[in-house]
Amino acid sequence: EHLGVTLQSIGDGVIAADIDGCVTLINPVAETLTGFTQEKILGKSLEQAFTHIVVSERDPSFNFAREALTSGPPVWADKLVSHADLGSERSLTASASPIKDNSGQSIGVVLVLRDETEKRRMEERVMKAQQLESIGLLAGGIAHDFNNILTVIFGNIALVKLYSQPGDRIFDGLSDAEKAFARANDLTRRLLTFAQGGAPAKKIGNIAQVIEETATLSLDGSNVRCDLSFSQDLWLADFDFVQIGQVISNLLVNAKQAMPSGGVITVTACNQIVAAGEEGDLLPGKYVKIAVSDTGIGISKTHMSKIFDPYFTTKRVGCGLGLATAYSIIKRHQGHIAVQSQLGKGSVFSLYLPALENAPVTQVSPEATLSVRGSGRVLWMDDEVMIRDVGEALLTQMGYNATSAKDGQEAVTLYRAALATQVAFDVVILDLTVRDGMGGLACIKALQKIDPQVKAIVASGYANDPVLAEYSRHGFVGRIEKPCQAEDLRKVLHEVMQAPDQSSRENSDDYGETTGRSGTSGLP
Repeated sequence: EHLGVTLQSIGDGVIAADIDGCVTLINPVAETLTGFTQEKILGKSLEQAFTHIVVSERDPSFNFAREALTSGPPVWADKLVSHADLGSERSLTASASPIKDNSGQSIGVVLVLRDETEKRRMEERVMKAQQLESIGLLAGGIAHDFNNILTVIFGNIALVKLYSQPGDRIFDGLSDAEKAFARANDLTRRLLTFAQGGAPAKKIGNIAQVIEETATLSLDGSNVRCDLSFSQDLWLADFDFVQIGQVISNLLVNAKQAMPSGGVITVTACNQIVAAGEEGDLLPGKYVKIAVSDTGIGISKTHMSKIFDPYFTTKRVGCGLGLATAYSIIKRHQGHIAVQSQLGKGSVFSLYLPALENAPVTQVSPEATLSVRGSGRVLWMDDEVMIRDVGEALLTQMGYNATSAKDGQEAVTLYRAALATQVAFDVVILDLTVRDGMGGLACIKALQKIDPQVKAIVASGYANDPVLAEYSRHGFVGRIEKPCQAEDLRKVLHEVMQAPDQSSRENSDDYGETTGRSGTSGLP
């Protein structure tokens, strides 16, 4: 009775057989792993008990059960695969030892099966995480350098465009180059999203606009039609436009590939109130729900649990990172992603983003700033000489008095000298990453010590850097993601120059009369 209770309670599968290889004992765990109940397998052969279990990484003809019975020493196998559950695979390890009588003669064999599925999955996750980290470091560095190059290219395109008129052949050609730049910029941002996995750079907006723009880019030239349907009173959300755009793009591309002969993709966005426990681990509250539906081949039950795993893919071409990246992005937005699918009938991916029902949106129309000239002194710090040159040229064209510095140390020196001559800089633009020198984060701290009122904009080619996402926590009043369009630069400067000073310096002993700034109140 004690032996029976022990075998019933043990977490491993136990099978015993006599000298002829007939099963004499099997506990409940072994029943689950083999797919045979005690009533069906007792008295049957070990080979039959192992019908649903295969020994991987060995000769298919290798019979683990019979080997265990005839071998003197214990036999081990650590790559068994169980298909007992009809649709699910379990990774097993097994040991088999002979059962001997008092005289030392073998009278049977006992096999112990251990389910290592979760352990293997955990090991794979750790290994994949390490691989992703290594790839991410490489990808992030490449994307950062590429963004610097794009900044120079696009800055010069914007400068040349200023000397042409709409309708001119050169103007149209430059406009086409800008469109190509936008796509290149989108690619580097996607790469950075995967590489960095950083906090989203959120801003309040309407998800419908992002969906429309993404659908146009993702499905351009395909044989798939995309139907969009949005609630008229769709709530706003606080989200990273680039990252969520990438999620939508990944889902649209997957839907398109699921319909090689063409079809219809339907994208809807509506307001949704979620109750506790209704959608995964979402907190109760208001959400914007986006659903991407296709009429494609669907997803099998076997694959459903793996689709968000890194590197898992059923495509001949692909690396299996699209849905894994989408899952990561949505989770970083405190949202939820769910999927429903049926083979031959298509799939529906649902996204939930926290909603802001009555949030204010600060919008600056491009038309409002296109013809406006700025005024004031701007210090641009960047370690790339070509970026400094094009930055100074753009700022000058916009009406600003521009000066550049190659690193944080030079920026601090120039800023201190400007204060001393009572002609202070109104705004400084600081590159976050500087090779072999003081970067933007250290520079802003140094500048705040000599001028608590400093207005600094952080710039970086790492679009997902946490400092960009929470720039105000680090003392910055604005941000620029490289590469940026000229109007984006103009808009940021407009907002920063219009903003009130962070603190009053009227009673500061360090500066005495601190009216030495150029006196600009921002753009007219």
